[in-house]
Amino acid sequence: MKPFRAFGLRAGEQFSSERIEREASDLSTFTERLLMKVHSDAVMVAPPQAHWTPLAGPVPGRLVQGTLPGDNWARFLLRLPKAWNGRLAVAGSPGLTGERGLDLYWSDTLVKNGCAFACTDKGVRAAVDGDFVFVPQAPENSISRWVPRLKALAELAREECRRCYGREPSKTYAVGVSNGGWMARRALEEGFVDGGVEVSGVYWTPHSNLLRQLPAALKAADAQPTDRDALKAAGFPSAPEQDAIRSLYRFMYWEATLALCLGDLDPAYSGACADYDLFQRPKDVVERLQAIANTGELKKPLLSLAGKLDCLVTLKGHAEAYRDAVKARGASELHRLYPIDKATHVDKDSELFPGLEPLMPHAHNAFELLLRWVEGGHAAPDQYDAIQRALAQKSK
Repeated sequence: MKPFRAFGLRAGEQFSSERIEREASDLSTFTERLLMKVHSDAVMVAPPQAHWTPLAGPVPGRLVQGTLPGDNWARFLLRLPKAWNGRLAVAGSPGLTGERGLDLYWSDTLVKNGCAFACTDKGVRAAVDGDFVFVPQAPENSISRWVPRLKALAELAREECRRCYGREPSKTYAVGVSNGGWMARRALEEGFVDGGVEVSGVYWTPHSNLLRQLPAALKAADAQPTDRDALKAAGFPSAPEQDAIRSLYRFMYWEATLALCLGDLDPAYSGACADYDLFQRPKDVVERLQAIANTGELKKPLLSLAGKLDCLVTLKGHAEAYRDAVKARGASELHRLYPIDKATHVDKDSELFPGLEPLMPHAHNAFELLLRWVEGGHAAPDQYDAIQRALAQKSK
C-alpha cells in the first residue's frame, strides 16, 4: 500500500437515490474468490488470505443495495440468506472503505451461518485515483451523521427481513472495526441493538481522542532521538523492537488520519498536524467532540477486542479508556475487553510482519460468545484466554 493524501471533492457534490434488489446466487465471496475479483476494500480490511473464512460453496439469497431512504449520501447493502437463522447484524464500514469493506471480515462468516448482514459506507463517499483518495469535506458526511445512519440501516434491514421472511429478526447485533467499532459502541449505548462485538474501536470524547494523541505521537516519533517516554505517555508502543511497525503507521496513517478528522471536527485549522493543540482551539471543536462522544452507558452486552501493538487506535487511549468509562458508569457487567498480544490495528500487517496475529478470527469467536450471552444467558468470560482456548479447539 502507498501513502495517500486526502482532499475534499468539489463543492455542491450531489448523489441520486438508488435501490437495487435481486435474487443472488451467492451472497458470500466464494464466487469472487474463484474469479479473483474480491472487492479491493474487503481485501484491504481483511487479514491475509490464509485467514479468510472457509467457504464450501456459494450462499444464495436476496441482495438489496443502494442509498438509505431519504439520505442519498449514505450507501448500504443488505444480504438476506435463503437459509436464514432469524438474526440480523448491522455495521458501518471502517476507515474510508465503502459498503463492501466488511465482505471478508464479517459478512462471509455471518451469511454462511444464516445471519442477515447489512453494512453502510457511513456516507464517506471516498473516491480513489491512483495514490490519492478524494474525500468530501461536507456536513453530509460528518462523523456526527454516522450513528444515525447505522440506526436507519437497522430499521431498514428489519423491515426488509419482515418483507422477505415474513417476520422481523429475533435479535439484531452490531459489529464493527475501527470507527465502525465506535459506531457499534454507540448503538449499544443507545440500545437499538441487542448486543455487539467491536474491534479496535476509536474512543471519542473531548479529553481522550485522536486529535490529542496523534500530534503527540508525531512529535515524539520525529524527535532526534525518538522520544520513547513521550510515545509511551501518549499510549503508543515505544519499545525499540516495535520501531518498524510504528514507523509504518507514522508514515501511512498518522497525518492522513489526523487531517481527515480535522477536516470534519476543526476545519478552520491550517497549521502542521504535529503542532495541533486541541485546547488552544475554539470551544466549538470540543462541542463537536462532545456530540460524538462515547458515554460508556451500555444498555446491552458488548465484547471488545484490541491489539496491544495497535499504533493508531492504541490499547491504552481507546480500548482501556472505554473500559474505564464503562466501569465509571456502573455497566461493567455488560462489557468484556480482550486485548490480543501480537495484534495491530490492520490485520493485513501480518503480511509484512509475520510474527503478528490478525484480530479477525478472534472477533468471530467473540461473536459466538456474544450469542451464548444474549440468547443463552451464559455471560462471556472475563479473560482473553477463554477465546484463545476456543480458537485452539476450533483448529483441531
